[in-house]
Amino acid sequence: MNDSTSEVLRQAVEWARERQAPVLLASTSGVTAEKILSLLRDSKVPLTVVNHDGPSAPKDWWFRPDIRKKLRDAGHTVLSAKTGLIPPALARWVTKTFGIAALTGKDRALEEILGTGGRVCFKIAKQAIERGIVRTGEAVVAVAGRVTGADTALALRVTQTSPPRMALLEIISRPPSETG
Repeated sequence: MNDSTSEVLRQAVEWARERQAPVLLASTSGVTAEKILSLLRDSKVPLTVVNHDGPSAPKDWWFRPDIRKKLRDAGHTVLSAKTGLIPPALARWVTKTFGIAALTGKDRALEEILGTGGRVCFKIAKQAIERGIVRTGEAVVAVAGRVTGADTALALRVTQTSPPRMALLEIISRPPSETG
C-alpha cells in the first residue's frame, strides 16, 4: 500500500469519525479495504466496500475471501458492483487501447472535474443509495482511486433516493495532478 493511499484513508476516516458519517470504499482485491479496516478499529463508523466480483469481472479482480470475512466479522458490508452493459475489463481495455472511455456524458464530466477516483466515488454512492444502505439527508464519505489504492475521498450528502441524487459537500482528498 503506497503512502498516498494511507494518507487518503486516514483523512477519510478522520472526517467520518468527526461527523459520525459512514464510509463507502471502492476496493478491487480487498487490499485497500483491509487497510481502512485497521484505521476503523475501535470505531463505530460503518463501512461499505464495493468490489467488482461477478461474472463480468476477471478472476484476478475478485475480492479476497479472507478480507471479506474480516470485514463481515467486524460488522461491515461488502457489495459487488453493478456493472453496465460493457464488462469492466473490456471497458478498461478499450480505454487503454484506443484512448476512448466507455462513459456516459455525465460520467465523463465528473471525471474531467474530479478525476477517475471522484467519478467512482459518485458511482459507489449511487449504488449504496439504490441498495438502501444510505438514506436521504445522510452525509457519507466515499473513497476510490484508479486501478490500485485510493487517491480520492469526497464528502457527499444524499439529497434524493429515487432517483439517486447527491451533493458534493467537500473534497477531502484528491490527487495533486487532478487538482489543476
